[in-house]
Amino acid sequence: MRSIRFYSMFGLALVGSWIGGIAAPLAQASMVPAEVFLAQAPDPGSLPATKTVTVMVEGEPQDLLLQLYQHPEVPLVTYYPSTLTPEQFCDTDGCSVLFSNEATQVALIFIFPEGSTQASDMAPYVTGPEGLITANEWVITGSYTDNLNFSWARQMVTFQTPELTATGLAYLGEANGRGFAVMALFPPDAGDGFMPEANAIFSEVQIQP
Repeated sequence: MRSIRFYSMFGLALVGSWIGGIAAPLAQASMVPAEVFLAQAPDPGSLPATKTVTVMVEGEPQDLLLQLYQHPEVPLVTYYPSTLTPEQFCDTDGCSVLFSNEATQVALIFIFPEGSTQASDMAPYVTGPEGLITANEWVITGSYTDNLNFSWARQMVTFQTPELTATGLAYLGEANGRGFAVMALFPPDAGDGFMPEANAIFSEVQIQP
């Protein structure tokens, strides 16, 4: 089966094959994976290293343990479940942060181009002629700007692969003077399990200036 590619116009790239494990990083000379810093014994007043939230999975409430994601070079601060593995890549044009699971073939990527200050700056990277959706030959199935669930979100776009092997969504967002985008990609039958985890990540998003 053809590869699923995560491209950005500003030189950040992550490539994974859909069968056999999504999200193997494609290293570039100027992009060196950085260590994920997780607070083990946070100081008073700092963010806790873990937290438990309640999510709805197939209509049933479940407790979900989340870990802190925070890195000194990356604008993103959030919490994520242990089922996902984070990787981050930065160069002079921006940063990206990937959360993925090879076994379940799900992936979620945050994109932070240098100099982007609002959600509208992100359209070329996601829906534009050279954006992620076009570059991967994905098909847009909807676009929404009303009643979005997160304070930072300004637009949501839904899409699917031509072979219907995967579906996804993208948010264009802004917070604290930064424009950014986040995309989630998953097999159609994995949405009920993955989207509660993705929404937990989205709900905890904080953006560093």
